[in-house]
Amino acid sequence: MLAGHAVNTEVLDCAWSPDGRRIVSAGTDATVKSVECGSSDGGSDACRARRSGHGCVYLPDGASLVSTGADGLVVVWDAESGHPRAILVLPESLGCVAGHPSAECVAVGSDAGNVYVLDLVGGGSRPQPLTSHRHD
Repeated sequence: MLAGHAVNTEVLDCAWSPDGRRIVSAGTDATVKSVECGSSDGGSDACRARRSGHGCVYLPDGASLVSTGADGLVVVWDAESGHPRAILVLPESLGCVAGHPSAECVAVGSDAGNVYVLDLVGGGSRPQPLTSHRHD
């Protein structure tokens, strides 16, 4: 077992780094932790959300990781330093996140049933949810 989150914290997501040396996890203690496998030091806080961290993923290049939270934040983190590279705000509580193989975009799922595709390179226009998941 890897140490990391506070006692009685529910871990909502976890993912391996591309090189297999680290695991990132998101929990209800409002943190996203990055821990080296085999380490017992409890890891480092990659970020602290205003509410619980819901989703996390390393991007395929291994240089960045992305977290989502109940606060609507999507944060792109420098995997080495732990400093934010970009912060995007969506209008609803967010859950899962998946990185595209190119590391240029991510898909983010919301607690309201929406999926957003976010461009991490060009910025682009304000993200709109994909309509194929709606039951209007």
